[in-house]
Amino acid sequence: MGLFGNFIKKRQHAALKKQIEQLRQTTVAEIMTTFVVTGRPDDTIIQTATKMIAEDISCLIVMDGEKLAGILSERDFLNKVPLDKKVFNMKVKQIMTPNVVTMPPETSLPEAVTLMKKRNFRRMVIADGEQVVGIMTQTDVSRKIAEIFTMYPAIPIDDIMTSKVLTTSPKESFPKARGKMQKINVGSIIIEEKGEIRGIFTEYDVVMQFYDQQGKLHIKDVSEFMRKSVKVTEKGMDIFVANRLLLEKKMHRLPITQEGKLIGIVTQTDVIRFICCELDKILACEELKKFPSKLKFKSEFKGEHAKVYTFG
Repeated sequence: MGLFGNFIKKRQHAALKKQIEQLRQTTVAEIMTTFVVTGRPDDTIIQTATKMIAEDISCLIVMDGEKLAGILSERDFLNKVPLDKKVFNMKVKQIMTPNVVTMPPETSLPEAVTLMKKRNFRRMVIADGEQVVGIMTQTDVSRKIAEIFTMYPAIPIDDIMTSKVLTTSPKESFPKARGKMQKINVGSIIIEEKGEIRGIFTEYDVVMQFYDQQGKLHIKDVSEFMRKSVKVTEKGMDIFVANRLLLEKKMHRLPITQEGKLIGIVTQTDVIRFICCELDKILACEELKKFPSKLKFKSEFKGEHAKVYTFG
């Protein structure tokens, strides 16, 4: 490598160490969202679905007067709402998650994500004593990571992907597809036909149906509800680049393909948990790269439905 090469390598690692220390010192108060959308326990879930879509949020804080009563998320709609007319009489308190775990504003970001991983949370309510002061989502964490890291280690996304991807056919009934998602507690299902990606259906789409159809989730094929354009990436993309891609395209999951075939999936959850909980492993990486001043993702369709994103 030579003397100059060793000097460059040391400077790169010094920069990476500084970035990691900055992440460790970041508190949840610095990145949380202070504008908290709330609802009441006796609101109807139809009203609440409408509010969540209008505000473009994935969860809502439930307040009983000044008291924190619960939290309602897209996953609650996916797992707990019936597919019949009973839905019109259902209240938020029937499907919300009560006994909300909160976190003080001074909690460090790695500590917060470690707790979220342990409890399998995707968001945290931030409270100063009894007062709710904000909410921190995975997107807030992802955004901070992208802001801090200008030097990144070349760790392939394959290292953290889930290789067993939940799939179904376009002709699967909506209740059966939802049942598969509920069984293993995941927020998305890939629609495939003859080995090719045809679409994707997510927990967001469940909430959207309440907004569009006022609670009438008709018993139809999943193809009636799926999104027919699926953003994917290829095996080998770096984890930090994937984080920025998820942010830029406002995605929460990234299917991974190889030679046009689906081989895995990585979620925003996987990405931020790895980065925030494996900082020592990241610091030990040998190969480092520098982000360009302007990110440029290339994309092209492979088939009619899979839009493949690459970097560079």
